[in-house]
Amino acid sequence: MSAIGGIVGVVFGIFWMIMAFTITRDAPSALVKTIFPLFGVLFVIFGIMNVIFNARNATSKNRFSEFDITSHNEEPDPINQRFGYDGNDTVDPDETVTARFNKVEELRGKGLISDEEYFETRERILNEI
Repeated sequence: MSAIGGIVGVVFGIFWMIMAFTITRDAPSALVKTIFPLFGVLFVIFGIMNVIFNARNATSKNRFSEFDITSHNEEPDPINQRFGYDGNDTVDPDETVTARFNKVEELRGKGLISDEEYFETRERILNEI
């Protein structure tokens, strides 16, 4: 859809340049004759960049999407890959709440976390549900 918007921008930029040259043809200032039509050139440049970006994004292997349509196990996040984040700090979505509670209970039983940390973690797990 955005590629179509880029094409519309290119067409509008060409239309703008034609109209601007026509309107400013008899302008007394050379600056007006030059600057006003250049906005059409900017529209064309931005439209072409938009079309190229969206065409590349639509055909690339790890493309950007505004909506996650795959899980992290199926396709890695290209932004995380770009900045070197491997995603290991996140909670596995496949892990059940019960398993998470059991893990926290086990850590508390081994003395690896305090009672305060235990209750904070339990509360965080419950808030995520």
